[in-house]
Amino acid sequence: MTGVRSNGDDMFKLIMFFMLGFCLPSFSVAGVIPKTAGRDAAAAPVFGYSYVLVTNNTSENLSFQTALDTDDADFTSGKNWEGSSVTLLPYETRQILWFSRNTGVKTDKSYQFSVKVSRSNGSGEQIDIQFHEKGKRVFGSDVKAGLVLPGQPAKSILADKGLEQFPVNIWGGEYRIHARNWLPAGRIFNNFHLVIDKPDHQGGDSSSNQSINILTYNTQLMPFYAGAVDDLNHPEIRAADIPARISQYDAVIMEELFDRDLRSAMVQSMTKNYPYHTKVVGQEGSKVLTGGVMIFSKWPIKDEGQIVYQAGAGMNALAAKGAIYARIDKNNKTYHLVGTHMQAGNRPDDISVRQKQLQELALFIDSLPIPDDEPLLIGGDFNVNQFDKELENLLGILNVSLLENTGYPYSADGVVNTMSINKDRSRIDYLFYSNLHAKPGKAFNRVFILRDLENEKMWPKFDLSDHFPLSACFDFRRDDA
Repeated sequence: MTGVRSNGDDMFKLIMFFMLGFCLPSFSVAGVIPKTAGRDAAAAPVFGYSYVLVTNNTSENLSFQTALDTDDADFTSGKNWEGSSVTLLPYETRQILWFSRNTGVKTDKSYQFSVKVSRSNGSGEQIDIQFHEKGKRVFGSDVKAGLVLPGQPAKSILADKGLEQFPVNIWGGEYRIHARNWLPAGRIFNNFHLVIDKPDHQGGDSSSNQSINILTYNTQLMPFYAGAVDDLNHPEIRAADIPARISQYDAVIMEELFDRDLRSAMVQSMTKNYPYHTKVVGQEGSKVLTGGVMIFSKWPIKDEGQIVYQAGAGMNALAAKGAIYARIDKNNKTYHLVGTHMQAGNRPDDISVRQKQLQELALFIDSLPIPDDEPLLIGGDFNVNQFDKELENLLGILNVSLLENTGYPYSADGVVNTMSINKDRSRIDYLFYSNLHAKPGKAFNRVFILRDLENEKMWPKFDLSDHFPLSACFDFRRDDA
């Protein structure tokens, strides 16, 4: 299924949207070093040096300590090299080391850099990442990298340009190290990026028809001209990559499937595990863009409906933002699912529009033929921060309750998300159950990090959207069942 991007003379609107997008302030992110590294990298030299970046892709704090061992007293910190000893928060990326590859490097002299990684909870085991630099006779230096794990001999890594991956058993669990050696454009010396990764297994038990596992994900699959403002980050790869990583849910709500071709690619890839899907919100409308919201399901969708919000402001009003409804039959158990994407922004006008959209959504839900004894589940990108008072109004209008989030605290986090264009941290994506309909005995939300560390083309910005996905389990089984 393909959506309709514009109808008739709306091509003029499309061109205007394109022009307006390029008139907006542009946000740039360094092409080879994630913006999160900027805090430590700002004062570092640019040319004639190698840089070491690290990513903590685990749910716990990791400590990194750098050191240099050399008998060259003239090779000094701040002039020829600089290392940081820092604690990286979960999923954070930083540059922690740079060193000269020519200036100050003496012929046949050795410079042994060490980056030791440990858990911040005091566990004694360490990962030791080593870079052995030796000055060449004419120009520059050679660098050999090694990895030392507890009780094991040193292992040579990063000998060639490219991406390496290998499992590591440490700290009482199974981890992976992803290591990349690459030559940035316009440079003559390589950079290095290492990721300490602990796989995060997702999904719940979908065997019973008395429980349902749902995912909501703002995919940021925007038209190409949105790249003037947003970081689109290989959208074709992301559109193919996301479905393979979210195959285990009963149903998926997706937002920002704005680009027609990318949406078609997403639908085609999702069909492998989700053979049923709704139309996209606003497909038949006259706005420049559709609403970009769809529902995908493993189970038959017996009925669907949608609404395009009348309220809208600014650039958001050029898209047919609204809500989609699906009645899903999971082995003779009916679930009613509503997905939405609301006005973005924190200006008074934006907040006012969201309040009107919430009222429209509530009226739309009231118009649906949903029996009181059947579950109604509501989710999506509400653009309402959990940590603002505006959330109370949302909960009241929709008659829902905020569920416990057992995962990462933010669904939009500019501090750690490599695609984000700002450093704001917020939770704006939710899944709820209606208090006016059948209530589950157990329910929770879980924000988690979804990245592609296996495809070198995605490095160093390996996030798959500027949002993190949020899953929810709703269990309607009785305790005495």
